[in-house]
Amino acid sequence: TLSFIAPERWHDDLFVDSFMAYLTYSQGFKAGGFEPKGDELVSFDPEEVTNYEVGVKVDGLDSRLRFNAAAYYMDYENIQVRVAEQGERISDLFLFLSNAGEATVQGAEFETTLVAGNWFLMGSYSYTKAEYQEFLTNVVIPLQGEQLVDRSDEDFALVPEHTYSLAVSYQWLSEWGMFSPRLSTYFRSELFTGIDFKAVEYDNSYIEEVQLWDFR
Repeated sequence: TLSFIAPERWHDDLFVDSFMAYLTYSQGFKAGGFEPKGDELVSFDPEEVTNYEVGVKVDGLDSRLRFNAAAYYMDYENIQVRVAEQGERISDLFLFLSNAGEATVQGAEFETTLVAGNWFLMGSYSYTKAEYQEFLTNVVIPLQGEQLVDRSDEDFALVPEHTYSLAVSYQWLSEWGMFSPRLSTYFRSELFTGIDFKAVEYDNSYIEEVQLWDFR
């Protein structure tokens, strides 16, 4: 990890209390193992990932403003995924951990907080683009036997492309005590939930985008 910390004079010139920029390169792995698939044990390989990330962290306006942002790129080998597979009989359905080959996950995210008198503003946003470059798997199709299926075009399960949240609150001190009304919203884009190779053919494998509002 390489980092840069702003000099003291930035406080007077740019109203910045603290500033740090960083660049990170890292590698990691997740161990392989065995999982039951019906009456047999199947193995899955270790997962390896190379991660690149760049980001900034800023505090300013006498600690009334905070802003953090980051962009990242993760390159996976033998990424582990949970899959569902049909057995030789219609009643057989197996759920187990397997490897999808190569995949990349990239994106950006930021969060900010601003205090203006009695007002508090908070916001965050995340963008994620997750893709398989290689996802070949053997599946058993009833009355047809075992076949090699390419699932590389599938969306990642349970990974929304966009999410964001916004919130505003106000602190009001009265003779009856402190009141703090708060209004917030949360958004999540469409979500794919399928884990078997046929899921992409059905609309109910997708959960529509969601926008939630909350007031308290």
